[in-house]
Amino acid sequence: MSTENGNAIHYRQLPPEEWQRLQPLFREMGHFFPPEYLATASVAEHHGRIVGFHVLQFACHAEPLYIAPEFTGMVNYQKLWEVLARIPREGLGKVVLPGALMITANPRVGKMAELVGFTPVEGTLYKIEWGREL
Repeated sequence: MSTENGNAIHYRQLPPEEWQRLQPLFREMGHFFPPEYLATASVAEHHGRIVGFHVLQFACHAEPLYIAPEFTGMVNYQKLWEVLARIPREGLGKVVLPGALMITANPRVGKMAELVGFTPVEGTLYKIEWGREL
């Protein structure tokens, strides 16, 4: 708990049964609202009102990509990608995501990503690593 202007602000993890309380805030921000089984949030509350939150969510990553060196130029990347791309499009499994991210190892892989519809994003990518034991 901390105080801002003499008012108590309480911090806690939002339980799944209260997840929907965040939906209007996501809508206001123009962000995709992930299902509660793919995310969790810490909230800052003042008299029961959510006045701040931070989300930790699973992000769909389209990597790594591997093509054996001796098969370079023989593996059709578009066909390789299409197998994965149909999963959210056809509703296969529990994939409910707004899209995917791809961290490319080099410009060549970046061009391959663009070939199937990925677009470069502005900004800087940050990471935090937790131990491999997780």
